Amino acid sequence: MKDVFIIYESKYGHSKKYALALSEALKCEISEKKKIDKNKLLNSETIVFLGGLYAGKLNGFDIITKNFDKLKNKNIIVVPVGLLNPDNPENLEHTKESVCKKLSPEIKEKLTFFSLKGGIDYSKLGFKDKMMMSFMYKALAKRGVENLNEDGKLVIDTYGKKYDAFHPESLNKIIDYINEKD
Repeated sequence: MKDVFIIYESKYGHSKKYALALSEALKCEISEKKKIDKNKLLNSETIVFLGGLYAGKLNGFDIITKNFDKLKNKNIIVVPVGLLNPDNPENLEHTKESVCKKLSPEIKEKLTFFSLKGGIDYSKLGFKDKMMMSFMYKALAKRGVENLNEDGKLVIDTYGKKYDAFHPESLNKIIDYINEKD
C-alpha cells in the first residue's frame, strides 16, 4: 500500500471519529492539523484531509492550500464531514463548489473529493454555530416540512438534539479508492 497520511480538523468530534477509523483500516499515520509533523506531510504519497463543513467552509483545509506548492505531486483526497446526505450526487457537487470557489484551477484539478455524514450535538455548539442553525431551522420551517428535501427534514427533525450519523462502512469507498491507486 502507498504511504498514506491522514490529517483531520475536528470541531465537534465527527471528523476525528472518521479519521481514526480510516487510519485503523489503512494502517497509516494520522495527525490532528494543529499537531502535524510537516515532514510526514511532505514525505507521504497520499494525503487524506478530513474536516467539518460549516456554511460551505471546510474547517482546517488551509493546511492543504497553504502547502500546495509542496503537495502538488501527491494524491490529495479531501473529505468534508457534514449533515448533507453524501449519497446524493447534487450534495457532493455543491460541497465541492463551496470548498473550491476560491481555489486556483491548478489546485481544483488535483483534489479528489469524497463526503461523509457526521452529526450535530446542539449542547456542544458554540454561539455562532447555534445562531446559524437557528436561522437555518427558521427558514426551513417557514417552507413547511412537506416542501423540504431529505436534508432539510433532517435539520428540522434534529434541531436542538444530538444526532450522530457515524457509519464506519461509509469509509469503504475511500479505502477502495486508495487501494486502487496502488
